[in-house]
Amino acid sequence: MSRKFGPIKQNGYVVRDIVAAMKHWSEALGVGPWFYLGEVDDLRADYKGMPTDAGIRVALAYSGDLQIELIEPVDDHPSPYRDFLQSTAGQGGLHHICSWMSQAGFEKAVAEHQSEGGTIAYGGMTSGTRFAYFDASYDLGTMIEIAVLSDVSESFMDHIRTTAEDWDGTNPIRPVGNGKNEKTQLRN
Repeated sequence: MSRKFGPIKQNGYVVRDIVAAMKHWSEALGVGPWFYLGEVDDLRADYKGMPTDAGIRVALAYSGDLQIELIEPVDDHPSPYRDFLQSTAGQGGLHHICSWMSQAGFEKAVAEHQSEGGTIAYGGMTSGTRFAYFDASYDLGTMIEIAVLSDVSESFMDHIRTTAEDWDGTNPIRPVGNGKNEKTQLRN
């Protein structure tokens, strides 16, 4: 992926219970702290060429320089996350790998993919970040995401990464006021 899209910056996992997943990653694997965005309220996307109102909850953490994204679908609207969770009988798992690139690199990657007969399986924008998913499950068993981070998103990702560098294991789940962040979901 490095030569075509740049380095892999993120592994995205679809989970059925995001709170349980954050706890597992932090307790069993020592990955954290988790920045819990709750339900993303500004997601605009198309799935398989059709607009979708699918809702998701998202949490982000780092393991070294690799960002780990947890995604929980929250409704029955069409989405690659809902379909993946159904295809794994509710078990979830690694859904996509992601590279971040410039706007020009993004446009070039999309054009090359489409010239090779590929389509964007899922694409859109959230928090000023543009994204596109290519279905590579036939080759890799997962999707490939490319994204152009907004300046605000890039700064936030840097903050999460530097916080993880010095994390001592305390306060493993940190709600972020960016989405419909239902604090009641942070059950113990």
